[in-house]
Amino acid sequence: MALTKDKHYWTQLRTAITAGQWDSDLPGKDTKGVTLNWANLLRKFNKHCPGHNEFAEVVSQTQYLYLQLSAGQQKPTADGFQCLQTSPFDLDDEIILPQERQQEGQMGYDMLKAIPSPSESAFLALAYYAYSLSRPSESLDILSKVKDLTHPLKRIPTINPSSNVSHPSADYSSSWTGGFSTAEHNHVNPDVKDGRAWLFVETVRSVCLKGMSYEKLHPSDLQGSLDIYLSASILIDTLESEIPRTVPTIGSPNPQPSSYTQYLELWRWVEQLLWRTVVIAVRISTDEQMLSALFRQYFACSSHWDPSFRSQHRSTVSTLYLHFVISQAKATKIPGSELDTPSWLPEARSVIQEYKSVLNVSTKFPRAGERNVLVEEFVDLCVATWEASGAIGEHAGWVLDTLWWATRLTFNSHRIFRHMSRLFYVSGDSNLAIRTLRLYVQVVGKAWETAKAEVDQRPEDRSTSSAEIIPGADTDRNWVQTLVQGARMFCRVACSKSGTALGTVGNGLDEAREAGALIEKAKTRLDANNPELAASVYLAEGIWHSVMAHKEQMSFNRPYRLSESLRLCELAVETFPSAPACYHLALALSRAGPSRNIPLAIEHARFAVEQGSHEIRHWHLLGLLLVATDDWKKAKAILEYGAGIGEERVGDEGLPQTPNGDTPGTPNGQIEGLPPTAPPFMPVLKSSSTLLDPDAIGIPPAASLLKRVLDHPPPSRRELFEQALQLRMTQLALSEHAEGTEGAVEKWLEVFTWVATQKEGNQTARSSFDSTQKSGDQGSMSNQTISARPGTLVDVTVSGVEDVPSAEPPITVTPASPLRPSFEGQSRQGENVDGRNKLSLGRPRGQSSAGRKVSKILKTQVHRGQERISSISKIVAFGPRHGLAHLRKATSAPDFHSVLSISSYQASSIHSRRRVTYGNSTPDEPVMETLPPRPPPPVPVPQKQPRWDSRAAKGRRLMSDLWCMSAATFRRFGKIEQARGAIQEAEVRDGNNPAVWVQLGLYYHTLGDEQKALQALHKALFIEPEHVSAIIHICRIYLSPPGTGVEELDPDRVELAAGLLSDLTNGHGWDVPEAWYYLAKAAKMQGRTEMERECLTYALRLAEVTRVREIPDAVGWSL
Repeated sequence: MALTKDKHYWTQLRTAITAGQWDSDLPGKDTKGVTLNWANLLRKFNKHCPGHNEFAEVVSQTQYLYLQLSAGQQKPTADGFQCLQTSPFDLDDEIILPQERQQEGQMGYDMLKAIPSPSESAFLALAYYAYSLSRPSESLDILSKVKDLTHPLKRIPTINPSSNVSHPSADYSSSWTGGFSTAEHNHVNPDVKDGRAWLFVETVRSVCLKGMSYEKLHPSDLQGSLDIYLSASILIDTLESEIPRTVPTIGSPNPQPSSYTQYLELWRWVEQLLWRTVVIAVRISTDEQMLSALFRQYFACSSHWDPSFRSQHRSTVSTLYLHFVISQAKATKIPGSELDTPSWLPEARSVIQEYKSVLNVSTKFPRAGERNVLVEEFVDLCVATWEASGAIGEHAGWVLDTLWWATRLTFNSHRIFRHMSRLFYVSGDSNLAIRTLRLYVQVVGKAWETAKAEVDQRPEDRSTSSAEIIPGADTDRNWVQTLVQGARMFCRVACSKSGTALGTVGNGLDEAREAGALIEKAKTRLDANNPELAASVYLAEGIWHSVMAHKEQMSFNRPYRLSESLRLCELAVETFPSAPACYHLALALSRAGPSRNIPLAIEHARFAVEQGSHEIRHWHLLGLLLVATDDWKKAKAILEYGAGIGEERVGDEGLPQTPNGDTPGTPNGQIEGLPPTAPPFMPVLKSSSTLLDPDAIGIPPAASLLKRVLDHPPPSRRELFEQALQLRMTQLALSEHAEGTEGAVEKWLEVFTWVATQKEGNQTARSSFDSTQKSGDQGSMSNQTISARPGTLVDVTVSGVEDVPSAEPPITVTPASPLRPSFEGQSRQGENVDGRNKLSLGRPRGQSSAGRKVSKILKTQVHRGQERISSISKIVAFGPRHGLAHLRKATSAPDFHSVLSISSYQASSIHSRRRVTYGNSTPDEPVMETLPPRPPPPVPVPQKQPRWDSRAAKGRRLMSDLWCMSAATFRRFGKIEQARGAIQEAEVRDGNNPAVWVQLGLYYHTLGDEQKALQALHKALFIEPEHVSAIIHICRIYLSPPGTGVEELDPDRVELAAGLLSDLTNGHGWDVPEAWYYLAKAAKMQGRTEMERECLTYALRLAEVTRVREIPDAVGWSL
């Protein structure tokens, strides 16, 4: 029984001191389970453990010192002390007795010093007392007498588990390597029972006291202090790895304490030692590997701690760590690797998550007039981490979650609203981005207006930053940058709204006007001495004028808008030349009008390419401008190189490289069309310096880590795909223009091969070539985005008005046989025509196995479906025939006849009335050609789409436009049935795309069915009433005589065409030469000779430049 009590009280005492229960009223229990206070616990220990009175005295004096140290603390933290240092790097005085308690501390010191033949534990406790009495030199002398203090592993003996309890430092039940294991009795770990855990507490505490004493005595020799602290790093690594991570058990009759509560006294000194090591190392050490190891060691230990434990120290270390990883990421950034998730990001996010939990318990919602600065700084650190990882919009979700969390601990923080607006937009949620931007403008604007009068009355404060004297006003630079970025965002949102198209809300004019209001507000706090900031405002205003000219569609105001846009873009380039400014100046110079200057636009586009070689649209615009000057060779080289952006491996020079190190295009890496002095895109080199200055007294603000807010966000993977696909569509248009349709037909295989390759690299979806799939499996790139407006005029002309004849030429239709592989045969013909070289579209001529497989699938599926397509087309065009009455509708393609078998549209009722005929086909009943008309369904009210649904819709529209473009090529080449198959694929992906119905109308017009052609074109106008291509083709049919004589034209149709074209040329079609040509034709038929001459003159002026695609359709209105 005596032996049992002996072990019991050893275990109780060691558990209490290892857990740091110095201020507990009842730290232990007797053998019957009755709780004991400190006095009774020590009394029973001395009674049942004779010969160890010295150890009991050491414990008693240590507990007394703790109480004296914590007596003056007003708000102790979870570990019993409050950190009161004024600087995050200062050595705090939490373990130094205040002057009024020095006498009580001296009494305990004298009692320990009076112990005869003191043990090692007494010496270590005496050093603790000496330091608390502000005697660092004496503490250092005492610790120097302890053998192997700087090598703590040598002081930990391995004792035979069968040895009897004789000394607190020699009672071990297992060796060190197996000490931290599962609990044996009452959930107490063996290392706590046998006293080894307390021995480690004494060791870590002594090394920490030695380092802090050295800091006190030698404040300038930080390296010496660092060496002392680092001597315990091996011990701490072993401690952390072998202490089991346990959490408190809830609901259990015998709850198990966590690793934090069992080893609280150990964690107090481990944290203190690591904290001092980190704050010294970041100021004097250039060893990045050592810093990284220190941070990992700290956060490995912190995984055991409660969130409220040492919150100030942990905030400091977490902030330093994020500064470290961000600076390292910036120094080692490889150009072109922005879309790749860095390897350090998961570890940084785990630290951020832990820091968030610390802030959750250590901060609270601010009172009136206060700010939660810690949370705001934390938000800036999170955004800076996201920027350092590449600023990828798809990866911004975790930052947005953090920002939402921060709103619960802050009140109208302008920092949070500023970041939220930007991140919402880059992640694809423009609606929330607009709402938070408006909130930011309201909060900061009101704060500025409220305090502006007071600031003006204090002349001494006028030179001070507005954010320092006006809470919530934000800095002038942040205000201007945010509003400029917001204005550019509003312009992009306005351009994405296609007028009064079906399913859209508004035409974007309200958003464009709001962009102008933001620019005016930005000017109120613009520093004219900052050329970069001023240039960004000029550029934003120039873009805004161009967008307003597009959205207002006021012929009397358009010249002013366009001239102002050009003037402001020129002013932006003169103030601070940059790639975006030169790009938009080139766009302004390429617009129709008296200010058009294509050679000067090419010069600025070249400068944009030189300064921003990573931007696909820079190359795309330069290629389009070179086409306008008929420099096809250089245009092909530029477009071919631009097609490789984002696909080739980025080399050290920041440009795609060939295996021999040269850039593709021409020999020696020189790209034709660019000057030989184009500067390379060099990576940032890392400098060997300390993280912080050695004399730093604080951590730089997190805002210093933030990058400059770009006027336009970096493109996401979806946007890169869209831009690359738009460029390939331009390549195909150029190929058709230069080589004829036979040269473009073959290259469609390469484009669809590329699309399939991109699909395989991103997600598994329905093959766009398999016509046997269900129509519900839509789109191979459903998550892609699109910026080009639908309905290009490639169906009217390829090279301009010069190809438009005065009389409609006869169209010879050569339908393809469903049994003969005409597509493949035509490809072989195209290879032998004049031996012309084909445009490579960024890929070598030799197709890979995957490319050949996709090509084979495309050919096979197209010809396999010829019989079905031919049969359906006969029914659609000529009605049901004998033997085809029981033909079912295909599941992978829509029934165009059921949609288009309606009464003729009238211009006055197109928007409000339509009749749809539904077909009914069963195996047992004949098909009825018509049914009684049903009442027209109500026009659906446009509803807000979720963010992801909106992205999917944009992706489907992009792929639908691609199929429409291929349908136009097939139709011009005479492959009528292939054109119909492409139209069906386009309709499956986006039935509300007006370009689909324009192509269907042209398909019927080619077959000679004018009624069905007009019905399809009116369907396009029903979807989008201002669709330029649809209006032009309708008027083209109205102005084409059914016979040979002009007298056969219907005067009403001529008048209707003239009215439509007059309205079109004053609106969206003001710069389309085809619209002016047909307006001149209508004027001639009406006998208005003067108007005919003016329209033809303006049409010829517009057609002076070669157009294979409209520039806004290809690259958009702005970056």
